[in-house]
Amino acid sequence: MSAEVFACETNDMQEVIDQYLTEDDKELIHSNMKGSKVRSLRKENKFLLYSIAKNVKGFIEDGHYVTFVAFGLDYMISGRSGRFTNSGILHADRLADAVYEYCFEVYQETGGMDEELLDHIYAWLLVTPYAAMSMTEKTRNTLHGIVRFLWLCPITGDKSLSTQCYDHGRLLIIEAIQHWTDNVPIIYKGCGYANIIEPQEC
Repeated sequence: MSAEVFACETNDMQEVIDQYLTEDDKELIHSNMKGSKVRSLRKENKFLLYSIAKNVKGFIEDGHYVTFVAFGLDYMISGRSGRFTNSGILHADRLADAVYEYCFEVYQETGGMDEELLDHIYAWLLVTPYAAMSMTEKTRNTLHGIVRFLWLCPITGDKSLSTQCYDHGRLLIIEAIQHWTDNVPIIYKGCGYANIIEPQEC
């Protein structure tokens, strides 16, 4: 491979990395690798980042990112799937716009909105695709394990595969969102109101 072709491919890799991973994502990935068995990873090594960025790209393009964020919003607001999960919105920006409109409508109609909830909604909308994908990793691994053991259920008429996947998957997703809610560092108290409600009052 010529140096020119290699440089071109390297530039293409970097473009994908920069498009789908934020600087915080990259730092987190490198930090996680320090505690793993992968000891040869250096910051200039793009291959791992490129592989992860491609996975993030698929996570977004398959609709998983927006669906996960939408369900998280519904879970925080009502504890179940609802308005945003079932909205059919396919793009994160449009989802954010819909959430901002909803929050402002509630604020106007009720004369207020829970400040802590607003803060969490605002912080949740800042979750990157990589962070969202990481939160769902345990769920995906568990579902793969269930399929590995119960994959013959469809030909035997046993409903265990669908039941186990649904029950375990839903529980693990809720646990991931609840864990995030309980541990996320809020930028500052009132950031939700300042960024969601206040700009719409002008």
